[in-house]
Amino acid sequence: MTVAYLAAAGYRRPLQEELERAGLGPALRWFDERLVLCDAPAVDAAWAVNTWFDVEELAVRSIADAAAQLRDRQRSWCAYPPGVGGRAALISARLPHVSGRALQLGEPAPASPLGSWTLATPQRLLAAVSRGAVTELGLEPGRAVYALVKTVSIDAPAGGRMLLDP
Repeated sequence: MTVAYLAAAGYRRPLQEELERAGLGPALRWFDERLVLCDAPAVDAAWAVNTWFDVEELAVRSIADAAAQLRDRQRSWCAYPPGVGGRAALISARLPHVSGRALQLGEPAPASPLGSWTLATPQRLLAAVSRGAVTELGLEPGRAVYALVKTVSIDAPAGGRMLLDP
């Protein structure tokens, strides 16, 4: 099983160190500065903003073929477009629109899964139907934790903050 971990921008080193401490060092293959592929079982990686499970490598003949292969697997996709970004944009344009609307606190997440994909070369696509995001906030991991704590806390008397305890 191939797993991919996407590091937050500028956080490659912490992700690499975390995965090496988990014993995955020899299995790591860096795709680019942020995305690393690993042929080992998935681990919880705090420094990964997105983890792709069961990554498939697809041979594609054209932009239309790439979009068709993705649509055959499921409806909703999110592209990671570095390298072959123009071609990735053309493929994305042929996929169903996915709303990027932020959810309100307590609002249920959409029921349909959101897969991830990227182009390794113009003829080779990496895709994962199943993924798990540490944060969908678009923030580096430390800022995501801060945003979460701020969301579940209230102003306490004397100007401090107090965590809510359900």
